[in-house]
Amino acid sequence: MWMNFARVSAASLEALKKDASGLDFLFFSEDGAKAAANSAGIVGAPCAGLDYRTAAMVIEAMAEHTGEGESDPLGELGVTGDLDYDAGYGPAFYLDPAAVKKASADSGIPPLDDEVEELFAAAAKAGEAIVGVIT
Repeated sequence: MWMNFARVSAASLEALKKDASGLDFLFFSEDGAKAAANSAGIVGAPCAGLDYRTAAMVIEAMAEHTGEGESDPLGELGVTGDLDYDAGYGPAFYLDPAAVKKASADSGIPPLDDEVEELFAAAAKAGEAIVGVIT
């Protein structure tokens, strides 16, 4: 299981809430997806990912050790909501810009992978949202 993340503007997040098919373009580059995404105002975005099971084990160990916090990766991230899109292991999810800033500063997930940490830090600095899928 792989947890994939992409940076998107606040406007692109709003478009994805109405029609999440643009995630095909962001994560899978399926034929025709680019045109559909562009028509919804979604442009290519930097992506990064990490192993979901590894993240789950780390988060569970941290929660057991401290006795506080979430014990699952999506809860630890502070996911804001779901999108109407299933990439294999549940619905796509998103973090609005405020949640991205909080996750970048407080979550144990982004530091598990340098590229994911950089993605979250850049999105937080730019006031962007993060969308994700688990495949």
